[in-house]
This record gives sequence, C-alpha cells and structure tokens, in this order.
Amino acid sequence: MGLVYVYYPEESTLQDHEIYSILRHPTYHTLMLFSIGSIFLRFSIYSIIYFFIFIIGINLHLKFVEEKELLKRFGEGYKKYRENVPAIFVRFKDLKKYFSIVFYKLR
Repeated sequence: MGLVYVYYPEESTLQDHEIYSILRHPTYHTLMLFSIGSIFLRFSIYSIIYFFIFIIGINLHLKFVEEKELLKRFGEGYKKYRENVPAIFVRFKDLKKYFSIVFYKLR
C-alpha cells in the first residue's frame, strides 16, 4: 500500500473517501494510534521513546519527502487541501465526524 505510488505513479489515483476530509494521512494516523496503544499496553520508557521517535520521524518524512511529491503531482489543489486538512492529528471540531467514519463499519 505504502509504495504503490512510488513504483506505479501513473496508476495512482486521487482518493476521495470521507476520511480524507478530516486527515491527509489516515494510515500514519493509525500507526500513531498503535504507538500510543503500546504506551498504554506496556507503559515502559521504551514505548514512550518509540512514540516520540515515530512522531518526529513521520513528520520529517512528510515534510521532506511525501508532501513534496504530492505537491509536485497534484499542484495547487493539494496546496489548498493541505492548508485546510491536518496531516495526522484530528481537529477537535471534527471528532464527531471522525468517530462516525471509524465506527460506521461496525454497524
């Protein structure tokens, strides 16, 4: 999933699922939740350190690699999208919509 656009950029398409109106990178958001979960599961200093390394690493990757590629690929439209939608943290005002999307599949 993560490298399809790298190896087959002509086959990648613009995604328009509702989750992308709340988060630009829902996969990274999910990985962040897993790392937070490991803190609660183990509550060790290593899980806390891993969480901070993950957050710093993913933000560096987004800033220097992925966002540049997406700006080059989608141009001004992505720039406006980036201004309106956060990368991996859900805004407080969007929590209700976020949970309705997450739990919709459970019905």
